[in-house]
Amino acid sequence: MEETIKKECSDVNVALLLATALHAEGEEIRIGRAGEAGEEDAACIVTDELIGIDIVEYIGGKKALFNFVYYDTRKPGILGRLGVFMDDAIGGLIAGCMTKMLE
Repeated sequence: MEETIKKECSDVNVALLLATALHAEGEEIRIGRAGEAGEEDAACIVTDELIGIDIVEYIGGKKALFNFVYYDTRKPGILGRLGVFMDDAIGGLIAGCMTKMLE
């Protein structure tokens, strides 16, 4: 799993999507642009899911979306402690890599 994650993170597109999520996690971006809605994982903010979906589909294709939905809704392990954007980005990374490994 570790090798698969390292390989996928070395892809420029995955790296840029992860960097975007990390940048959006910053308080001045998340709260400054979204106001009070940006303080929590508000339903009106969907960009976090879009980043996660882009990552998971890029790595594992459409079938990886099933894994992403599991991680997105249950937030197991460290995902439950990450911020609004990073939980979906890392969830997408994990789901995509898991799907790729099980092919």
